[in-house]
Amino acid sequence: MKLNAFEKRIKRRVTAREHPFFAVCPPGLTQACYNEITHLGLDPEKTAVTAGGIDLLCKPDTCMALNLSLGIPSRILMRIGQFKATHFSQFEKKMAAVEWDLYLPPKGIPNIKVHTKKSALYHSDALAQRAVATITKYLSPDETENDETHNSGQTIYIRADHDLFHVSLDTSGDLLFKRGIKTSVTSAPLRETLAFAMLGWAGFTPGDILMDPMCGCGTFSLEGAMIQMNIPPGSSDPLPLSPGPDSAIKHLPG
Repeated sequence: MKLNAFEKRIKRRVTAREHPFFAVCPPGLTQACYNEITHLGLDPEKTAVTAGGIDLLCKPDTCMALNLSLGIPSRILMRIGQFKATHFSQFEKKMAAVEWDLYLPPKGIPNIKVHTKKSALYHSDALAQRAVATITKYLSPDETENDETHNSGQTIYIRADHDLFHVSLDTSGDLLFKRGIKTSVTSAPLRETLAFAMLGWAGFTPGDILMDPMCGCGTFSLEGAMIQMNIPPGSSDPLPLSPGPDSAIKHLPG
């Protein structure tokens, strides 16, 4: 099928390229997350432990496979912008420089989540309002304020640390520890990400027998059963995702 000009631009600028991603990890699990990612076949030279998670360099289809396959991260973000700003006008100009039409549909306004730390621009609500206004103008420059827009369902994370802004696209949707298996939970449940990491620390393998000492809502048992049946954490259907050199992720481009 012949691609139109915009589809060619998407392929050239997004799908065919490697991009920086960030796997957000629960506290204390960054090294375990790094081990899991590299064990699945990602190049260690394109993977690095950093504060709060793991920096990755890969193509978008590999990121989607990671969302399906990883058991420890909370979510995976795609880095789409980084800049310094100390005034709102600078912030708006830099936000307008992002090619938003590559990531969002026309008239599709994202959810904006802002976190600032020791930044001159510390008012998160004001930053979110300006981000929405800038994105709306970029996507629909000829529309008036009364024209209909809709929530795209996409979340954009904006983080400022000492005036350095990171703009990221959420690739995961709901938090990844929500496997979609449990129909009810007990009070103070153990998160699936922590249970998965603890089973890894204990050396649990598909051939082992698991005795669950914490049977409140069966988190250890469920995670152990998924490991034994080779079911990816993000899917209820078994897939051939053997770790190491034969990993399904290893054979993805990027």
